[in-house]
Amino acid sequence: MKIYRLLCLLLFISLYSCKDSVKSVETDKRSDLKVFVLDGGYMVINDLSMFTQDDSYDGQRKIIDNPVFLIEHKKGRLLWDTGLPDSLSGRIPGEVDTTTSILFYIRKKLLHQIRAMNLSPDSIEYLAVSHSHIDHAGNVDYFENSTLFIDERELGYATKDRSSTNNDQLIKNSEIITFTGSYDVFGDKSVIIHSMPGHTPGHMSLQVNLKRDTIFLTGDLYHFNEQRQFQRIPKFNTDTQQTLKSMEHFERLVHQYKAKVIIQHERTQFTQLPVYPEYLE
Repeated sequence: MKIYRLLCLLLFISLYSCKDSVKSVETDKRSDLKVFVLDGGYMVINDLSMFTQDDSYDGQRKIIDNPVFLIEHKKGRLLWDTGLPDSLSGRIPGEVDTTTSILFYIRKKLLHQIRAMNLSPDSIEYLAVSHSHIDHAGNVDYFENSTLFIDERELGYATKDRSSTNNDQLIKNSEIITFTGSYDVFGDKSVIIHSMPGHTPGHMSLQVNLKRDTIFLTGDLYHFNEQRQFQRIPKFNTDTQQTLKSMEHFERLVHQYKAKVIIQHERTQFTQLPVYPEYLE
């Protein structure tokens, strides 16, 4: 009987030790990640009604921000979105006709921010844009030597004749990896790109598994808090039903991972994000 109890005790200790070992490995896997937040400009929306299909926003204006995310991993750096074009940096608020539906402004050039980190575009190995609209892909021409991850439907949409995105720069990357569904960027499930079509045909969102939290970057699945709360879909989305399915898929993932959601254009969230040299980890 004493031998039996001793064996049980040893088995318990062994199982407990294995459990701790597994947890430690998973923590180590995530602990090397750093997420830096850069400024990709902001937009003054003078006609908010285009961001929903009902009359909820009639007569309203809004200012939304446009962050860029640089993710450092032991296997390389991934840039998520590239912000508005640096060429807009000379635009001064108030000098442009306020009757225009959307006005675009740059506070800091993205290239200058990257150089301030003692980096260059060529030191960023990987690039992904949530979709090919100008506020997310405005500076892709800096990163022609980065490997581009993109939903295959978005690549076709962005480069087709007479595309509203006018973004042929996306096909100039040294290497392009296309997919549909999801893509594990570094092969360890720490950073996963998810197809979330509807805003554009190949729109994507990003999952980042940090040391303590999992975060999801929305791209333009949602533009601000109320859109997520009430599932409001912009009039200019390419497919309303597909957007709704993507929203459902996104929320299932968020629930599954008990994740935090960063709505990229939501100013109340942007102002709470760390400023370089601080970062999310």
